[in-house]
Parts: sequence; C-alpha cells; structure tokens
Amino acid sequence: GYGEYDEEDEAGSDDEVPEADGNLPEINRTFVKTALWEGKELPVYDGRQAGPRNLPEGHKSFSPLQLFMLLFPLELFEIIVIQTNLYFLQTCEENLGHVQLLTVHEFFVWIALHIMMMKSWAGAQDAYWYGEGSFDARVYMSRRRFYWIKKHLHFADKSTRPAEGMPGWDPLYLLRPLIDTFNYTFRYYWTLGEYVSLDEMMINFKGHNPFHRFIPRKPHPNGTKLHAICDAAFYFCVAFMVDDNVKHTIPVIASTLFAGIVVAGMTVITDRYYTCTDLVRFCLSRSVGFVGSTMSTRFLAKHTFRGWSKEEAKRRPRGDFEVATNRDTDIGCCIWKDKGVVKLTMTTESTVRVKLTRRQRGLPSFLIKAPLAAQTFDRYFHGVDRNDQLRGDGYGLALTFRAMKYTIKFFLGMLDIVLSNTWIIWRFLHPKDSKKHRKWINRLAAELLVYNPKGDPVHTWTSPNS
Repeated sequence: GYGEYDEEDEAGSDDEVPEADGNLPEINRTFVKTALWEGKELPVYDGRQAGPRNLPEGHKSFSPLQLFMLLFPLELFEIIVIQTNLYFLQTCEENLGHVQLLTVHEFFVWIALHIMMMKSWAGAQDAYWYGEGSFDARVYMSRRRFYWIKKHLHFADKSTRPAEGMPGWDPLYLLRPLIDTFNYTFRYYWTLGEYVSLDEMMINFKGHNPFHRFIPRKPHPNGTKLHAICDAAFYFCVAFMVDDNVKHTIPVIASTLFAGIVVAGMTVITDRYYTCTDLVRFCLSRSVGFVGSTMSTRFLAKHTFRGWSKEEAKRRPRGDFEVATNRDTDIGCCIWKDKGVVKLTMTTESTVRVKLTRRQRGLPSFLIKAPLAAQTFDRYFHGVDRNDQLRGDGYGLALTFRAMKYTIKFFLGMLDIVLSNTWIIWRFLHPKDSKKHRKWINRLAAELLVYNPKGDPVHTWTSPNS
C-alpha cells in the first residue's frame, strides 16, 4: 500500500499504468508548502450504513444455502448446465447412449465435493475415491463423472462467438455470464459505506491464459487480474472488472466499477498503482473524496519536496512529515517518514497531527506521529486485501485445485469470492456466529449435496472401482 522510497519506486510501477485520455482538464502542478491542509469540503455523506440490502422477507432465518443462492442465482446454474451439455454434444466423439447429460443437481453435488475436499485436502482429488481422504466421494459421484464435468464445463457457446475484429467481439465472451451475473448480484445485495477500497485481486493460474498477468511481490503473481472495489468496513466485494489486456485508462476503470453505486460524500482509498491525476479529477468531478499512496514518478508535489532526498530521508526521525497544497484544485500532498518514506495524495482528509500505533517484532507496540490522512489510509485501505485473505484462507478453491483451462480456474476463483461474500452477509445477520466459520461451511456443503430444485433424478454411486 504505502509507496516506499526505493529504487523501484523511482523507476515507476511494476505494471504499465494507462495514462490520461485527454478528456479531463489539466491540473495546475504548482504546490506550496503549508503547515496544515484541511481538505476540500464535500457534500455531507447521507449516513447510509454499510450492510446487506434488498434481502427477501424472513432473511434472518435463511440457511447458508439460501443466502448463497442470492449471490449465485439458480438461473446462472441452469445456464452453466445448458452450455456444458451443449459443448459436450458439439465435441462428442463417444456413443451418446452411454453418456448422461449433466443435471442441475449433479452440478450442485460437484461444487459441494470441491468444498468438502478443500476443507480437508488430502493432496490429490483422486484420494477421495480410493479411501485416502476424510470422506468417501464414491457415495456422491463416480470419479469418472467428476472429471467428465470438469472437462466439459462451459459458460457460453463457443460456436456463436464473433471473430476478433468483427462487430460484437468480446475478449471476455466465454466468461461474460459469470462476470455480468456476479457484478449485478454483488451490487444489488450490498450497500457501500462511507469508505471504499479500490485495489487489485489475482486469480492464480500458470497455464495458457489470454488475460495472463504477472505482478511481482504478490503471493500468487501469475494469473488473471481483477480490479475490485470492496466495502472498507466489512470487506464485501461489491464490483470487479477483469483486466482483459485492453489498455483502459484509470478513470474508465473507476467509472466502470463505481457505475450506479457511487454516492457524493464517499471517500475512495487506494494505493500507488491507481493514484494518478486522472483518478483524483474523476473523484473531484463527482464530489467523492480521495486518499491514496503515490509512487514518486506520479507524485504531484515531487518538485516541492526536493529536499527529501534518500540520504536526508534516512536521517529524519520517524513520524516527521511535510504538507503541500494546490488551492486552485483542492488537492493536498503529504510526504511522511514511517518505516520508509510515504507519499500521500488526498482531497478531503486533513493533515492534522495524530498518533498511530506501530508494532515491531520482539518489542512492545509504540506510537508515532502521523497526518490524519495517513491514519485514514491505514484504517480503510485493506478492504480488498482482507477479502482476498478471506478468499484464500477460508476457501482457496482456486488455490487448492488444478485446472487445465483458465475458464475453470476463473470459475473457482469467482466461487471463492461468492463464498466469502455470503459468509460476510451471514456474519452481519448473525453476529453471535461470527467465529463459527467452519461449522457454517460444513452446513453449506451438506445442503448443496441434497439440493435438487429441478427434481432431477438422483443417482447412487456405490461401485468401488468407479
């Protein structure tokens, strides 16, 4: 999050960041040092509290499966089943009389088996069919059937995909039903609070992927990159945008993510990858506050703070900071000595001197001086990271299971996000059960195993050699 003063920071970011499209007015880059920056006065936030919304009546008595089905609706399950069967019929080289098409109930069982395996991973999926796992998967589905579903799983009809360069061509065509559905349900069932976190997520995958990105210093640097916004208080992922290798400008990314949910008086918290002149102007034009760490190459007041050379920064005491402002555009910049040198750009938060708690291994916690903007950043920036952490530690379907196709890996990553968002809603509705996560996921898996909304025929798999 914080942009530390090092060689990589001076050279720029790890990823190529799209620059301005020229449609926004220029900012006067003349900044003057000042003792205090009060911040731009924005419209008063309407006071809406972050939390679930539009839930059906009686939602407090809903089971984990009922909440899960709000974010992952049955209509999407039906689309996936139809497209999977269609793909099999299009590519089938077998005798159709010996192959049974996928049903909605079977797909629920397939997902439940993934969740059950993930909870007690035995090192390989095959182990659960050979008596080496924590449960016997042969009771629920044959091994051959499990891998048949994984092999043919599809979300859109490849035969109707427009060719590249033709009207209607979409690089995300094969994933579009998942992206559109989840972006709708996430927005529909959650209200953002006053502070919003904007950051990136990664769905790990090392195979052939047209949207492959490599981001150093990430726990899983290879995979599909998502631009995401999360509620900074509860870490609920409200919207995401897949990085499809099209060079979208930062304002285009922001306008896509915030469409229909941005409210005047909100404050966007982000890191040095996204912080740029265009994003600041985008927020100002919509009466939205902004606080973000900034890399040296895009720090608006870098010429004002020439005295903060790396040699002098090392000599400065921890907690020392200076402020510069541009009154014409209501933008403030701050350079602050923490463990490294931190550069902040803000439009609303004051630079009143406060104290932050810091910890160091082997030593008791201690207080250091800091501007109020740094405290706000420190408190609210990690919304996306917390959702990522919950997705990886609590579920980790995309981390646990291998896949040969990027579409399957993306589906597992989306399933992780749906599960984490469902748990956040459950925890909000049942605060006394907030620490019973394992019990909750066990109950959800058990409900998925028996859920049969379409009345599909249920098969019993008992063959030890299946």
